[in-house]
Amino acid sequence: MSGDRKPVAQLPTREEFARAYILQEREERRQEANGNPPVGYKIACTNGTAQRNVGVEAPCYARIFQSSELVSPAIVRVRPGWPCGVECELGIIFAHDLLPEAPVAPAIGALCVAMEIVEDRYDGISTAGGARLVADGFAHRAFILGDFYGYRLQALDRFSAEIRLNGQTAHRALSNTVLGDPIHAIAWLNSALGERGRMIRAGDIVLSGSITPPLWIGNLPAEVECLIDGFGSLTARFEVGEASDR
Repeated sequence: MSGDRKPVAQLPTREEFARAYILQEREERRQEANGNPPVGYKIACTNGTAQRNVGVEAPCYARIFQSSELVSPAIVRVRPGWPCGVECELGIIFAHDLLPEAPVAPAIGALCVAMEIVEDRYDGISTAGGARLVADGFAHRAFILGDFYGYRLQALDRFSAEIRLNGQTAHRALSNTVLGDPIHAIAWLNSALGERGRMIRAGDIVLSGSITPPLWIGNLPAEVECLIDGFGSLTARFEVGEASDR
């Protein structure tokens, strides 16, 4: 967010994080009961800069739901006072359950470019606090997936990702910004899920965590494109409005 906002001074305690994940799971049950099933997970804070910005010491995760998936080219309505940001990520779909402590690669089915749209509904994400962000899905608003490509057991740390704003490059980075390799982020996620009696299941989609820095969108309307070499691109148009995304 803006440069004058300071990171959270006090780190959440282990107990606060545990309560936050309980609240997250309660919301998951509510969504599922209302016909909006979870389709996978997002991983957040997969590098030191992101962790410092929100006041956590490790990655975090949240569920993503069927209703938050959009199709490229998408239109995103930005509510006044609730700015949106875009993250360029790898999308990973699992062909098999990822058993506790099992190697990640054999469970992966396919990969794609993914765009995650986050929303600052906290009057400053950097001041919201890590536990609050976890309880609230870590600012998740929506996601878009590209075409899936079969996975060939390769390392995931050398993909080049880019975000363009109105046709101009805003951020570019390699996928090793995600805990050194997105495979490591997935292993972290499955270990964290195991502490809560869960695991990544066949059919789950995992958003790897942002490869590029988030792009916070100031002036509207705006056209944003996410690209990963070899996986194509996704686009979304951001407009002021209260209507549903599409």
